[in-house]
Amino acid sequence: TIDVFPGIEINEGEVINFSLNFRDVGLLDSHQLFVTFGDQPVLRASSSPTGLITRSATFPTSAVFEDGTKSVPSTVTVIDKDGDSASLQFVVTVLNLPPTFVNPPTSILITDDGVTLPDITVTDPGINDGLEVVVEWGDGSTSPGTVRFLPGGVRSVTVEPHVYCTTGSFVITVIATDSDGGVVR
Repeated sequence: TIDVFPGIEINEGEVINFSLNFRDVGLLDSHQLFVTFGDQPVLRASSSPTGLITRSATFPTSAVFEDGTKSVPSTVTVIDKDGDSASLQFVVTVLNLPPTFVNPPTSILITDDGVTLPDITVTDPGINDGLEVVVEWGDGSTSPGTVRFLPGGVRSVTVEPHVYCTTGSFVITVIATDSDGGVVR
């Protein structure tokens, strides 16, 4: 028998370290344990005879969910040395996290070609998330950023220079939105 446990909720990019309690009246039984999290590789563990009915096992490997928001159907199966087995289905809910500015623009360059922002670096724990960056120039106009994907969920963003048609003070806002709806300003 596998002890019932609620579904698991984690943030995208986090690691699940999985342990499990189960019972078997075969006090001298050894066990093989398997966990599947959706399309992730199967996690395997084993349990040696303990002389106890209630046992626990910790899986030596872990699973990483690189993209939220989603529900991942999962199954744990325990098989004893005689081939008897028990399975339990549960759901892992992976939550989306918003992107983060690594180096938010704090200065601008003003030239004859217009106002230029330095390249912007954005990270997202959902390393497979798409990213859209828009600059609001404070005069009612916007410009999209050109996003380059780098290893490890890092993105480098370049924005074309902007020319103001009137004089004044303008608040420039950079908005990054990932493909799961996470937003940072």
